[in-house]
Amino acid sequence: MASTMFHPTPSLARGACLWAWSMGVVILAVAWAPAWAEDAKTQPQSPAKVRPPVDQLTASAEARSKAALQQENGHLRTRLAKALMDLYLATPADRRRALVERLLTDPLVAVRLTAIRLLDRLIVDTAGSDTAMGPEDVRELLTSLLGDEAAGVRAAAANLAAQLGDAEMTDMLLASLTGEQDAAVRRGLLMALGQLRDPRALQAVLPNIGDESDEIAMASARALGRIADKHALSEDERSQAVAALLERYRTSEQGSNQAELREALLTAMGVLGDRAFAPCVKRALAEPAATVRLAAVAALQKLGQPDSAKMLAPLVEDGDRGVRRAAIAAIGTIGGQAYLPTILKRTRPEVETDADVRRQAWETLLGLLATADTASLTRVADALADRPDAVDRRITILQMLVDKLQEAGSDRQADVRMELGLALVAASREAEAAGHLAEAYAALKDRDAPKAAEAWDAWVAALLLANDPDGIKGLAEVDSDDAFTRGLQVLVDHLTTLEASGEHGVAANLTSAALEHLPHRLTVSQREYFERTVTRVRQKQKAADRGRVTTLVTQMMSDDESARSAAQTELQSMGDRAIKPLLAELREAVSTAPIRSDTEKAILGVLRRIAPDLTGYDTGMDKPAKLELIDSWRQGR
Repeated sequence: MASTMFHPTPSLARGACLWAWSMGVVILAVAWAPAWAEDAKTQPQSPAKVRPPVDQLTASAEARSKAALQQENGHLRTRLAKALMDLYLATPADRRRALVERLLTDPLVAVRLTAIRLLDRLIVDTAGSDTAMGPEDVRELLTSLLGDEAAGVRAAAANLAAQLGDAEMTDMLLASLTGEQDAAVRRGLLMALGQLRDPRALQAVLPNIGDESDEIAMASARALGRIADKHALSEDERSQAVAALLERYRTSEQGSNQAELREALLTAMGVLGDRAFAPCVKRALAEPAATVRLAAVAALQKLGQPDSAKMLAPLVEDGDRGVRRAAIAAIGTIGGQAYLPTILKRTRPEVETDADVRRQAWETLLGLLATADTASLTRVADALADRPDAVDRRITILQMLVDKLQEAGSDRQADVRMELGLALVAASREAEAAGHLAEAYAALKDRDAPKAAEAWDAWVAALLLANDPDGIKGLAEVDSDDAFTRGLQVLVDHLTTLEASGEHGVAANLTSAALEHLPHRLTVSQREYFERTVTRVRQKQKAADRGRVTTLVTQMMSDDESARSAAQTELQSMGDRAIKPLLAELREAVSTAPIRSDTEKAILGVLRRIAPDLTGYDTGMDKPAKLELIDSWRQGR
C-alpha cells in the first residue's frame, strides 16, 4: 500500500495515503502532501477565520455538532471507497482477487465494507473466466465476514449472500442467525434465506415474523412468501405461518407508517392462500397506501373467492393506475362473466385515460369472452359497433362469435359472418373480408334469404377493393342487371381512386381484366371508358417507371452500400417494367464522353437478372457497337 502513495495516478495516491492517515501511519501520509495540495486547489476554500479567545475554545469545541462530524466522516469514507475502487481497476486482472482478499481482512471497518462491494464486483467481472471464484471460495469468505466484529460488515456480507443466492449457504446463514443480535444483520440474513427458498429455513423464519422490528418482520414475511411459493408447507408449518401472519398484521394495524410491512405480510398471505386471511385482506383494500391496496388485490385474486369481486369492483376507479390494473385482472379471474360490463367500460378512453390500464381491460375482456356464450359475445360486439377505437377488437370478437355459431350449427352464422366481412372492409382489410363474405353469400343464397343480394354486392366489392380480378369474373357471371350495374360502379370508383393515388399498374391490370371478361356486358360507352382508362394509366405507369428507374440508377452509384443494395433489389422487383427504362439509362451512360463505365456495369448487372435473354454485350466493345446493340434491344421491347 505504501508504494501506491507514489502512484502516478493522483486518485490512487490519494486513496492510499488516506488509508494510511486513517490507520494512524502519519509519517507515510506525509507523502500525500503534494497530492493533497493539488486536490485542495479544486476544493472550495473556507474564508479566513479569526482565532477565538482561549476562554472560548472549550465552548466552541463542545458546540461542534455530532451531525457535522458524521458528515465529515461520510465524506472521508466516500473518498476512501472511490480510491479503493480506482486501485481495484488499476490492478491487473490476475491480481485483483488477492487484493480483495487482503482488503477483506483490513483493520479498518470502512475498508472491509468497501472490500465486500469489490468482492461482488470481482465475482461478476470474473464469471465464466479461468480466474472465476468457485462457490466454495465465496462461501468461505462470507462465513468469515458473517463472524466479523463489526455489525455493518456482517450486514453487508448477509446482503451479498442474498444477492448471490447460493443454495449451499443455508446452513451457514442459519448458523449466523442464531445468536445474532444486530437488527440490520438479522434482516440481511433473513432476506438471504428468502432468496434461497430453502424450506429448512422455515423454522427460523416463522418466529421472526412476530419480531417487534418492522424491518425484521418484513424480511421474514418476504422470506416466507418466497419459500412457500416454491415448496408446499406441511400442515403444521402452514398453521404456524397463518397464525404468525395474522397476528403480526393485527399489530401492524395499530401503528402508523407501516405500509411496507403490511404490503409484505399481504403478499405472503396471497402466496399461502388461506381463507382465514380474507377479512384482513378485504380491510386492506381501503388502506391509504397504494402499495398496500395493490398487495391486497393480488392476495384476493390468489384466494379466489367469488364474493370478493364485489369488493374489488370499486377499485377499477382507484386513483392509482397500478391498483386499477390489478383490480381489473383480479375481477376477470374471480368475478367472471358477470363483470363484463364493468371491464368493458374501462376500455373507453374517455373513462380510462391510462393506455396501460385500457390494455389490461382489453386483455381481461377478451380472455373472458373466449369462454363466453353467444349471447354475451353478441352484446359486447353490438356495444363496440360505434367505437372507432375498437374496430380491430370488435373484429376479433365477431370472429369468436362466428366460430361459436358454427360449432352450434346455428343459422345465425351467415348473418354474423357477413357482419364480420363488412367490419373487415371498413378496416381496409378487404382481402380477408372477401372470404367471409363469399361464405355468407353462399349460405344466404341457399336459404333464399333477402340479404343474399346484399352479401353478393359486398363480396364483389371486397374483391375489387382488394384488387382481385376474381371480382370482375363475379360481375361477368351475375344474372341480375341491377347487381351488375352496382358492381360496375364500385369498379369505376375504385379505378378512379387507384389512378389518383398513383397506383397505375394495379389500375391497368383491373381495367384489362374488365375488357377481357366483360365485353358482352358492357355498353359501347362503357367499353370506350375502359379502353381510354387502360391507355392512360399504362402511359402514366411507364412515365412513373422511367422516373423511378432514373432515381434508382443514381442510387446504385451511391457510396452507401445499403443504399446501392436497396436500389438493386427494387429494380429487380420491378421486373419487366424496369427493362426499357434501364436500356434508356444504359444508352445514356454509353453515349457520354467518356463512357460512365461504373453506371454501365451496374445497369448490366441488373439486366442480367431480369432480362437474361439480352446477350452479346461486352464492355470491351467500341461505342458504336454498344449503341447499335442497345438500340436493337430497345426495338425488341
